[in-house]
Order: sequence, then C-alpha cells, then structure tokens
Amino acid sequence: MASAALVVLALVVQASGFGTGFHVLSIGLAGAVLVLGTLTGVRVANASIDDAGLIVGMNRIRAAYLAIDPSLDEYFLASGHDDQAGRQRGRRRSSGDVRGRHGDRRPVPRG
Repeated sequence: MASAALVVLALVVQASGFGTGFHVLSIGLAGAVLVLGTLTGVRVANASIDDAGLIVGMNRIRAAYLAIDPSLDEYFLASGHDDQAGRQRGRRRSSGDVRGRHGDRRPVPRG
C-alpha cells in the first residue's frame, strides 16, 4: 500500500507539480497508509494470541495421550505441558526439525 501511494504521489507531481492538490492527496494517502498499517498490526497480534491458545490446546491433547500411554513420549516432538515453557518449546520448533525435546534425534513413525 505504501509503495502504491508513493507511485500515485509521483504521478500527481509529474502531472500538476507540488500544488494544493498534491498536499491534499499526500495527507489523505498518509492517513490511509497509517490506518491500514495499524489495522494490520492489530490483526497480526490477534492471530498470535489465537496461535498461542491453539498451542496450549495441542499440548493438552499430547498430555492426555501421554497419560494414557507414557511410552508415546519418544514420538512427540513438542511438549505435553500447557505452561509457559511448553508454549515456548512448541513455538520455536520449525516444521523440518525432527529432534526430540531433549535435543537427540527421535525416530519418526511412518504409517
């Protein structure tokens, strides 16, 4: 949005110079860019809060599986705890990482 606003301002300057129209348009576009940037920040913050809640839910499901069968611990790559440390461990793990919670390589079950 910001780059498009700059292109529009450049075209207006080429067509009519730095007159009143340019000033009015630049203030309007700056306001629009500010509002869209702020709303985008709010949207990203809300998505992060939702992700944290989903991570807690997945950790609770893992904890339930581990309560049923503790031998499954070697197959889980993320934490089975829903505390702050469990959320951080789940958030830092990349999708291509196949290391266990203790840093050692774990077998990945193939169906």
